[in-house]
Amino acid sequence: MHGMEQACRLLLADLDRELVDRDSFAIKKGPRSIGIAVATTVMCALLCEYAIKTLQASLRGGSCGKGHNLLELYDKLKEDYEKNSGKNLDKDILGEIQSAEACCPSEWQPTNGDVKAAVELGATNFNDWRYGYPETGELKDGIPKGLFTVAKGLELICRRAQLRCGSL
Repeated sequence: MHGMEQACRLLLADLDRELVDRDSFAIKKGPRSIGIAVATTVMCALLCEYAIKTLQASLRGGSCGKGHNLLELYDKLKEDYEKNSGKNLDKDILGEIQSAEACCPSEWQPTNGDVKAAVELGATNFNDWRYGYPETGELKDGIPKGLFTVAKGLELICRRAQLRCGSL
């Protein structure tokens, strides 16, 4: 996951620079801006999906949920995680993010510590954005930093459990 994480970090920084109006998250209509918005949104969603499925596969002996809806995948993962560990997944994700020095800037973390809300905002980003720019021209979840942060927290849980997450 290291390569995907680094790509997302670079894309997030580029998207930050491309925003025109931070209140509406409107993106310039130029091809570079559109490309950065699409790439960032799809990569952050893919990174989060990959992290969810990796942890879930470890809990299920190799199988994981299907599809790309992050909220559905996350809800199933949370159920599996809490049944197997007796711990609260949201709290563990936040704990991992906060304990990892320089993991993610505090402003990227889910608002009010609501991990599920961060996932819900970007739940369909992969499907909505992978074939191009949505007609609205707006990022409904703003810059997808919340998804990146959730994915990073899940990856840290995998590392702590000494699971292999991709090419770690």
